[in-house]
Amino acid sequence: MPQDEIHFHFELTDNDNISDPKKTISKKIIARVPSLADLYTSTEISESSFIEDMKNELEEINDLKEDWEKLELEMVKSSELSWEQKQSIKSKLEQVKTKLKNLEEISKSIDVYHYYTLIRVVVTWMS
Repeated sequence: MPQDEIHFHFELTDNDNISDPKKTISKKIIARVPSLADLYTSTEISESSFIEDMKNELEEINDLKEDWEKLELEMVKSSELSWEQKQSIKSKLEQVKTKLKNLEEISKSIDVYHYYTLIRVVVTWMS
C-alpha cells in the first residue's frame, strides 16, 4: 500500500571454523512505497525541469543558428576560407554535434515522461 515501509538489514557470517565464525550486521535500511501525492510531486518536478531544459536548448540552438548565418555571410564575402574561419566552422560543427546529442537525450526523456504519464493515468483510474 502507498506509504508502507519495509525495514530490513543484512546479516553476514563467514565460515571461519578455526577461530569461530564472525557475524556482521548492516545498518537498518528502510524502503518506502511512495504515496500518490509523492508520485505527482516527483512528476511535477521532473516536468518543470524538462521544460526548463527544453527552453535552454532552444535558446542555444537559436544562438548557434545565428552564428552559422554570420559565418555563411563571411564565407560568401571571401573567395577562400581563412584559418580562423576554418577553426570557427570546426567549432560550430562540434557544437552542432553536442546539441544533437542533447536533443536525443531530450527525446528519450519525452518517451520516459509519456510512460510515467500513462502509469499515472492507470493508477488514478484504478484508485
